[in-house]
Amino acid sequence: KSVAHPMKFFQFARDKPFESSTLVSRLKLRPEESYRTTNSRDEQDIEQIYLMDPIFNLNAARAKEICRFVAAHNHRCIPFHTEVWAEFIDEEMARLMQAAHFKFLEVGLQTTDQAVLVTVERRLKLTRFLEGLGHLKRFRIPFEVQLIYGLPGETRATFRRSLDFAANLQAPQMSVFPLMVLPGTELRRKAKALEIEFDPEPPYFIRSHRSMSEADIDYGLKVADAVGHVGSSWTIRLLGRESGVTFADVIDEWLAWAVARPAVEAADEGSRIHQFILHFCALKRIEPRFYAASAAVEFTFRPEAVAAAA
Repeated sequence: KSVAHPMKFFQFARDKPFESSTLVSRLKLRPEESYRTTNSRDEQDIEQIYLMDPIFNLNAARAKEICRFVAAHNHRCIPFHTEVWAEFIDEEMARLMQAAHFKFLEVGLQTTDQAVLVTVERRLKLTRFLEGLGHLKRFRIPFEVQLIYGLPGETRATFRRSLDFAANLQAPQMSVFPLMVLPGTELRRKAKALEIEFDPEPPYFIRSHRSMSEADIDYGLKVADAVGHVGSSWTIRLLGRESGVTFADVIDEWLAWAVARPAVEAADEGSRIHQFILHFCALKRIEPRFYAASAAVEFTFRPEAVAAAA
């Protein structure tokens, strides 16, 4: 339990119908434990509950049972947070998660490249994935689509395609995380065969592999940071859908622009994005007024900031 941000963590275990190459879970949670947490006087300072399971809804029946139990007993409406696969979200599960007060879901996309998915023993059924996101949107459950940079078999080009795909999903949030080669995972056991180099100390970040050099990994870390700053901006995502432009192009230009203007780091996020939009539109010969107005709405600029783009 965090003192600064009161949160209760539960970590799950499950019988392994298949094991993720990158994630392991060990402990068990019984529904009555969440009941004690949401209703105990000793836990009245808890502001959020995080169910730590790499795929909370892998067993759909179990996940729905937990949601029903929480919905019936979470009288304080404590927000729940967990990790899911969108492929396993149907309409009933989304409705139950809304009733249980799930307020943040981490949706692992990881990559869209089929060869990479095979290498890391990950499955992606695209139609069901998109349907699952649709159910979350319909029931207004906040979620974040997550990519992993540095998976074995990945290249800059394949990652950029995944990044563009993720940006076009219109998820409330998106993030990119560098691969961690964790002890006890299948990926760690296969690291030598896959020519994976990684940090010897926790959190065991990727350094390189046969299709990504150290320079490629360094690029990915910068992209992850950039997406963390601007990736969830709807104005930036719209800009990435312009004819002849991709979201990855926008992120690349953001990186170059930010390096050339270190003083802009001191500006607030909205002002920085506004300045960047004007720069990018001028570079690509795009009429800037719509994007400047969009940023003004998104970040509540003063009217004169929008007028400056005219």
